Amino acid sequence: MVRPRMKIFDGAFQREEKFFETRHFSRNQTIRPQAFSAAGNVAARKYSPTIALGAVKILIGEVSIYHDGDRVYVTYQSSTGGQESAGSVPGSGGRLWSASDSSNPTLRAALVFAEALLLGIAPETRSALSAVANLSGYPVSSSALKALPEQNDDFITEMHRVVDAAYFENKGRALTMSTTPVISGVAGLTLVTPERIAQILGIQPGLSPAPTSKSSVLNRLARLTRRGGAALLIGPPGVFKTETIKQLVLQTGHAVVKMRGSPGIEDQDFLGMYTPGADSKATWVDGPLARAFRLASRGPTILHIDEILRFLPETLNVLVTAMDELSYDDAVAVIQPLIAKQDPEKQAGIIKAHLPNPDARYYMLQLPQGTLLFAPKPHLSWLMTTNMGEDHLQVAANIDAALLSRIHLVIDMPRAEPKVTLSLYERILAGVPGAERIAKVAQEFENNVYSHYQSGDGNLARPLDPRKVIAMLQETRACLEDGMPPADALVEAALVTAVPHCAARNPDGSLEEVGVSTTIDFLKEVIRFNQTLGGL
Repeated sequence: MVRPRMKIFDGAFQREEKFFETRHFSRNQTIRPQAFSAAGNVAARKYSPTIALGAVKILIGEVSIYHDGDRVYVTYQSSTGGQESAGSVPGSGGRLWSASDSSNPTLRAALVFAEALLLGIAPETRSALSAVANLSGYPVSSSALKALPEQNDDFITEMHRVVDAAYFENKGRALTMSTTPVISGVAGLTLVTPERIAQILGIQPGLSPAPTSKSSVLNRLARLTRRGGAALLIGPPGVFKTETIKQLVLQTGHAVVKMRGSPGIEDQDFLGMYTPGADSKATWVDGPLARAFRLASRGPTILHIDEILRFLPETLNVLVTAMDELSYDDAVAVIQPLIAKQDPEKQAGIIKAHLPNPDARYYMLQLPQGTLLFAPKPHLSWLMTTNMGEDHLQVAANIDAALLSRIHLVIDMPRAEPKVTLSLYERILAGVPGAERIAKVAQEFENNVYSHYQSGDGNLARPLDPRKVIAMLQETRACLEDGMPPADALVEAALVTAVPHCAARNPDGSLEEVGVSTTIDFLKEVIRFNQTLGGL
């Protein structure tokens, strides 16, 4: 017996927030505009604690998910100790569903998220849930999840996105509710393991983010640029440390000066030098360090020092000295003897020109000809990058202790920032129909291959990295221009980019079949879950 037209989220906005004990989440709270779902068509969007709780129960591992083909079944223990369950199966014109308590909107929300994960019915919902899981880890403890809103503002935005995407992608689905169970228990169904769910979400199962990932690298660096100081980004090649700094420059609008580490660099390459002019007179030309100080004296500036460990250790003494902080009084004490013969009014003018803020701390740089440059600390951010490890070419084995003591933030980047890579992927596909969806498929493919490699299965030689994904998308674009469907274009491109990179080779030089099939199967699976690309 069936009853038509019950909407999946009936009653979803009537209950109060009970999980997140924080001011950041409450019933009918306005959804942040940056979290708006593309499926929505109204300006006013509201947060639903009920929909969020359905996602929460999956993230903390309370929901058991079973399936058999297109049949999906979820179950979890209720607050009273009973067992709640819901299932859905294909029906005429949509899906037929039933629940142990059809009036429970959280149970229905859990079913919606399970369908999104397994069937690709709501690809934006699945993508949003994946973004949250990449911030929280999966499965995550209830206490750790509750603490995240106070630790990471991105988490609040992504939870808003989960609610908005789930609501607008699913609210119009004309489901048919059966008064008799469409699935009677788990007999004949396969449990979707936590490892499999983590794989779908694009993360390593049981992996909680490192402390540095509780807030995105971009957010941490943006906060630093508001107060000035130094940060060191450490990570292997291909995690886009430099690109992350470029994104920061675009985000903040700060001036930027870049210098790159090299063993041949001398002090004058930092500071500047005299060069012959057209009239044979020597002209002073600022080096990058001097340019950064002059810019910072006028406004916020980022000094980007790439590959810091490729400098000779003795060369870094210039940086160490320049990164010493002076109080306003200390800086005045340096200037005072140099202007002692000036009248008091002129002295005051010179000091104000060089040290405009009596409450600020200052960096000082002395050039070879004696010129002193001062930069207010809030105006100058030193952002350094390095690859550390025996596989990377570098001159210094470790960061000098004196330099390290002057670095305020040390941020490990084992992987690239998702927002940075997705932006790059979309840029490569600019103008291509469905570019945003194809870019997200590529990112999910990258995440799944990475998680599989990290699991230690052993059938891949190396994980997929963003540089190889870029090559794949460039080839995908060319295939699309030749008229291939998006799904075929992605697979065709992967065969000559991702597959040779990830798969190991046999002694005769051929690719190992298990690595080839594993890589391609991951891609096909992601495509299947994103139905807007079409089937293979």
